[in-house]
Amino acid sequence: MVTDNFIGERLAAFRNSRGIKQSDLSKAMGFKDRQTLSAIETGERKMQPEELLSAIEFLHITMDEFLDPISVIGKAQFSWRQYDASEAELDETEKYVSKIIALFEYLIKDKEEKLAILPKLPLNKQSTVSDAEFYAKQLTAHLNLGKYPAQKIQSIVSERLGIKTFYLDLNPKVSSAAVNMTSKNYIVINRSEVLGIRNFNYAHDLFHSLTWDALIPLKVKKAYLNDKGKKPIVEKLADAFVSSILMPQDTIRAHMNLNTNDVDEDYVNALADKFLVNSPAMLVRLKTLGLITQAQFDGMDRNKLKEGRGLSKTTQPLSFNFEFASALNEAIGSGKISVRKAAEDLNISINSLKVVFVNHNLPQVFDL
Repeated sequence: MVTDNFIGERLAAFRNSRGIKQSDLSKAMGFKDRQTLSAIETGERKMQPEELLSAIEFLHITMDEFLDPISVIGKAQFSWRQYDASEAELDETEKYVSKIIALFEYLIKDKEEKLAILPKLPLNKQSTVSDAEFYAKQLTAHLNLGKYPAQKIQSIVSERLGIKTFYLDLNPKVSSAAVNMTSKNYIVINRSEVLGIRNFNYAHDLFHSLTWDALIPLKVKKAYLNDKGKKPIVEKLADAFVSSILMPQDTIRAHMNLNTNDVDEDYVNALADKFLVNSPAMLVRLKTLGLITQAQFDGMDRNKLKEGRGLSKTTQPLSFNFEFASALNEAIGSGKISVRKAAEDLNISINSLKVVFVNHNLPQVFDL
C-alpha cells in the first residue's frame, strides 16, 4: 500500500542518494521554502500529483522506479573497486546491483533467518599495518580457515558471518564492491575476472565489511594503485589484511623451508596457485616477509608471472549465488513474483533466467 509515509521516505531516499539539498529540490517542485518538502518527507503533508511529477523529473527517475517496493535506495552504501570507470558507468552498475540485492532482500524478508553476529575488527585510522596483519591472523584462527584460506573463506564467511557474495557480470572496468546495509553486508564480485583477482577483491571487501563504521571506505577506489604513498590509510590497512589472510605467514614459511630449488618465476607461480592468489601478490608477500632479497625481487621477470588481470571464462563461478537462485526459483513457483518481473530486475531474458536455474540444479517452475 502506497502511503504518505512511503512517498515521503522514498523521496528523501532518492534525494539523499543523489546528494541533492532540500532547498534545491524544493525549488524544482515550486515550493517557496524547504519546510514544505521537509513535511512531505516526514509524512506530515500529502504530496500532490503535480508535485510528484516535478520531483521525479528533477531526480531523473521514472514513476515505476519511484514506486517500486523492491528497492535499497537510501538503505545501501557502496564502495567500488574499479579501473577508470566513468561516473555514468558506475551509476549504471550500482543501479543494476541495487536491484539484485533489493530483490534478494524482498525474497527472504519473510523467512526465519538466524542472524549472524558480525564481528568488527578493532582498527581505526591510528592503526598500523602490523595491527591489520595481526587481526587477519586472529580472524583466520577464529573462523578455522586452515592453511590455505582462499579455498573456503567465502563459504565460511557466508555461513558464520552472514555476508553473502554475489557473482555478477559487471562492466569490465568494475571489479567488486562492498555493500553496507543496516541489517547485513554484501560483497559483489565481477565473475569474469580470474580466480586470483576475485579472491583478492573478495578479501579486500571483507575487510571493509568488518571495519566500515570506524574506517569508512571511499565510494570509488582505484584498483591496484602502484603509488603506495598516495593510498589512504584505510586502503593500506586493507592491503595488509588481504595479504595476511590469503597468504598466512606460517604456511608460506613452511613451503619455503621445504624448497630446495631457486625461487624463480616458476616457483612463485606455483606457490601463487597453491594459495589461489595471483603471482605478483605472492611475490610482494615473499619480499615483505623477508623470504627473498631485494635483488631477487627486482630480478623477477614480470612477464613470466601470472598477472591474473585478464578475463577468464573457464573458471567463472555460477551467476548470482545458490541461495539467491533458490529463493527466486521458489518465489516464482509460488507466485510471489512473476517471471517477467524477475527477468527485468536481473536485466536478463526469460530464457537466460531458465539457464540460471538449470546451472544451479533447480527445478523449472515456468514454461517459456
